Amino acid sequence: RPSRARTDATMRLALAFTAAQAAFCATSPAPFLRRAAPRSPLRMQESAREAADDMFRRFQERRQQAIEEGTAGADDLAYPPSAEPAAPRVEESVGEGPAPKPSKRAVRVGVAGLVRSEAHPGCVLLNKRAGASGTAALGAGTYGLPGGHLEYGEEWEECLRRELREEAGLEAEDVRLALVTNAVAARLRAEAAPAARPGPGSAEGDFHYVCVFLCCTVAGEPRNVEPNVSGGWEWHRWDALPDPLDLRLAQLVTEARRSGLDPTCTPPK
Repeated sequence: RPSRARTDATMRLALAFTAAQAAFCATSPAPFLRRAAPRSPLRMQESAREAADDMFRRFQERRQQAIEEGTAGADDLAYPPSAEPAAPRVEESVGEGPAPKPSKRAVRVGVAGLVRSEAHPGCVLLNKRAGASGTAALGAGTYGLPGGHLEYGEEWEECLRRELREEAGLEAEDVRLALVTNAVAARLRAEAAPAARPGPGSAEGDFHYVCVFLCCTVAGEPRNVEPNVSGGWEWHRWDALPDPLDLRLAQLVTEARRSGLDPTCTPPK
């Protein structure tokens, strides 16, 4: 027969769960309690509410610590949690030795323009990047297209018009979608032909971009509005591009040839 003390402890535990469920019903606490109960022993002298508050506090602390260390399972990133346990820590899945921490780099969206001009038939506008630090150094020493990062809430076309105006003092017309590519630096370096790889002075870093390439037409000649990141603007024939090319542009050239895209063609009316 169970002792009186054990019976009292069981009743207190049941009361703690009942009170916690009522107190946190607005945030669906049942899954949290199922996960937290085995980890948080009930203190015999605490009230049911204090015990529930203590379990919830400790759960939040462990969850925040796991997120900061990059060891949280996908389930730990949202509340309320499910009843399933979090994914195992990285150290548990790789065996002996220090485990590499998951990368905190984000996938970014870049928009670039394949700019044509009736004054330069068969050509696209390129610049030789000259950035010295930060994101401006990405691709330094290589030829690339005008463009930049897509800002929050911005349309692709709006981004291209803004970047072309800021970088070259030009207004984009007849904007249309050309191609979208998935550019992962390590993969592109491995696949690139020697002529398309960055030169010795390049500052190509680690990156993962979703690149949106848009065709457009301009009137007039470009100005080097940002000499700190650009060595100047040049018109080059699409079928005779200079070396070395930015890795993302080199990937575009490969995909364009595969699909038959010619950005220098006059867009249909």
